[in-house]
Amino acid sequence: MDRGTLEELSFNHDFDRALASRFAPRHKRPGLMALIALDYELSKIDRATSDPMLRRIKIEFWREAIFENKNAGLPLVTELRHCFSTNSKQFEDLELLLSAHEKRLNTASPDILIPRRNKEGQAALFKLACNFLEPSNDATNDAFFEQCGGVYDGLGQLREMMCNVDHENADEANLVERIRRSYQALQETLREMPVVVRAGILPLALVSPYLDLYQTSDKKIEKRVDVHPLRRAFLMWRAVRSGFKAVK
Repeated sequence: MDRGTLEELSFNHDFDRALASRFAPRHKRPGLMALIALDYELSKIDRATSDPMLRRIKIEFWREAIFENKNAGLPLVTELRHCFSTNSKQFEDLELLLSAHEKRLNTASPDILIPRRNKEGQAALFKLACNFLEPSNDATNDAFFEQCGGVYDGLGQLREMMCNVDHENADEANLVERIRRSYQALQETLREMPVVVRAGILPLALVSPYLDLYQTSDKKIEKRVDVHPLRRAFLMWRAVRSGFKAVK
């Protein structure tokens, strides 16, 4: 997997995170893309098999490949080890993403379609990205990343709901209110984030536009709800420049 393929896969899996990585220093972008690609590989395990044992084997496959350097010929593993192994703490923290997906796979019946994301996985991605961008970053804590993960996971749920023609319901309205309250609680910390780590949390700059789009939609849409890519790029650029001060 060359870096061009890695980037394409990342944009297809999580466009907003991949777009955010473009605002990181050039030498940091491959590592951020590799995180997204690992999330993709882990998120598709339950689509490949409904057998709980096989799911656990696949999780262990990636765990051994990354931490024990087994199956070292895998291009994604090579990229992850190249980008993260120089910092032992960052490297060890890759386990956060593996554990989040392991939890996701273990908390549902094999015959039920499992959401590809959960708030623990989203929190892990935010933490891994920010700490990769600035290894000495100590301005935030796990509780902050958990809140970020909850907001981004909730936004993903909302966007999936809005793909359903009959999606309007009380649960959806409650979800919107919960996302908005949680996001407002993050505002002060987001605005104080150091410039060097902002690319790691930039997807959150799109929360308010997505919620506004939900409120102005006709509630009868069949396509995936999106803010235009150019507008998303502008909103992220503005968040980088302003320190989220212009983001409401």
